[in-house]
Amino acid sequence: MPLAVSAGLADMAVTTLSRGRCFGSVVFGRKMRLGDLVDHGLATAGADAVAVGDGRVRLTWGEYRDRVSRLAAQLLRAGVEPGDRVAVHLPKSTESFVAVHAILRAGAVMVPLDWFASAEFLRSVIDDAEPAALVSRARSSVIDEAVAGST
Repeated sequence: MPLAVSAGLADMAVTTLSRGRCFGSVVFGRKMRLGDLVDHGLATAGADAVAVGDGRVRLTWGEYRDRVSRLAAQLLRAGVEPGDRVAVHLPKSTESFVAVHAILRAGAVMVPLDWFASAEFLRSVIDDAEPAALVSRARSSVIDEAVAGST
């Protein structure tokens, strides 16, 4: 049974899955890793400037950096290592932006899971990608069913 670890951010959770790995590096512009974009935005715009919003929640660069850092640390504590794949099952929201940047900051690779997909389809993606962890809402019957049935 997968180990569920509370991410401490709203109702997201990290679930440790298998040990699938994907190695490589991402270079953006001035040799900046994508995971470092949050720090770049913070330095450029300032801690109190709005970084991201979804119509319900707006985060300043300072708040965004703190949430990204907390979730990245949680992923690392859950056993995610650089090069690992981490699946994300979240609707498009500030939560999903935080998850993507946290995964990149941890040195991992994001595997997006369609929020509207069936459990059967999600199971096939999880089986194929073999992610080391899953970031999702703490209670999602579709993802619970997909993870329970994956090999």
